[in-house]
Amino acid sequence: MDRHHEKTQSPHVCIRCSSDLVYPLEWEESGPENWHVLLHCPNCDVHRADVFSQQTIEAFDDALTRGVDALTRDYKRLVRANMTEEIERFVGALNADAILPEDF
Repeated sequence: MDRHHEKTQSPHVCIRCSSDLVYPLEWEESGPENWHVLLHCPNCDVHRADVFSQQTIEAFDDALTRGVDALTRDYKRLVRANMTEEIERFVGALNADAILPEDF
């Protein structure tokens, strides 16, 4: 029978540094109700392989989806801010006649 550590350690929490940024590198079914997962912590670079229940993996997958959504929102906000800054600099250069035909 597969052993489970999920009662003491959630898949998203690092066993070494307790970071909650752990993500899966690989996962595959391990029996009818369990998953074997290879995890990685980006903070301390520890790798961990373990077996978790379907319910735990579904909750982990939901948390990963929320994390991806948050990163995507932050990325879009950063791109928008950078583009706004670039446009403002370009308009300022145009207004100051600092852009010449040779610049193109």
